[in-house]
Amino acid sequence: MSRSRPRALPGRAGRSRRSALVALVALVVLAGCTAQPDPVPAPGGEPDTAPAVAAAPAAAPPLSGLAAAAPTGPLPGMPAVTDPHNVYAAAGAGMLSDAARAATPLVYVPHTRSGDVWVLDPATFAVVGRYKLGRELQHVVPSYDLTTLYASDDQGNTLTPFDPRTGRPGPSFPVTDPYHLYFTPGGRSAISVAERRRELVFYDPHSWQCRTCCGCRTAGESTTPTSPRTAVPPCSPASSPAGSRWSTSPRTPCCG
Repeated sequence: MSRSRPRALPGRAGRSRRSALVALVALVVLAGCTAQPDPVPAPGGEPDTAPAVAAAPAAAPPLSGLAAAAPTGPLPGMPAVTDPHNVYAAAGAGMLSDAARAATPLVYVPHTRSGDVWVLDPATFAVVGRYKLGRELQHVVPSYDLTTLYASDDQGNTLTPFDPRTGRPGPSFPVTDPYHLYFTPGGRSAISVAERRRELVFYDPHSWQCRTCCGCRTAGESTTPTSPRTAVPPCSPASSPAGSRWSTSPRTPCCG
């Protein structure tokens, strides 16, 4: 009857062989993780080893029209600019004219659907006045000299003046479709932006007698102004086809 031989315990030589094998496997795994892939052959058959180059950004379209024209100084009638690098240098906090300082701090809120203007106390948010003025109130706009506020009703074709010292309205008067209201530099003319009619109507800002008007055309036509000195406020994109920009074409007499 044979007896089984006792299993030999690994000696120093066995442990050395196992350590060498583990180190070899580790080197193989590390080399596999860090190796770079072979270069992809170019169409000619040779490996393409040139580094990838990022595509250059598309060049910006050239400026044209109003954007390309640089103003050369204040417009006629415009107050002097105190800082040539900052057109708003004289419009900082607390830099108010005497007319603006005389105004009572109030908030004027035109309500388009109800056709009235609410006047609020900004300290308490309390409504201190409600005035039914027309059919569709759009904006409350200060006059050029800041002595009057005008509530514009484009559906009723009227402006209603407010005294900013008292917050109370005066009698309304007729103006053609005043969706927006602007003033020319120097305040010589008021401009009613008659959006529904696609017209700009120029008025004497004191008598409110119509001076002239011009129709609005799409920017694709040949009447686009090319200088900020000759441009007038554009019609609102809301009434233009596909939101296109608008330029102006003068015509007289007054439209109304």
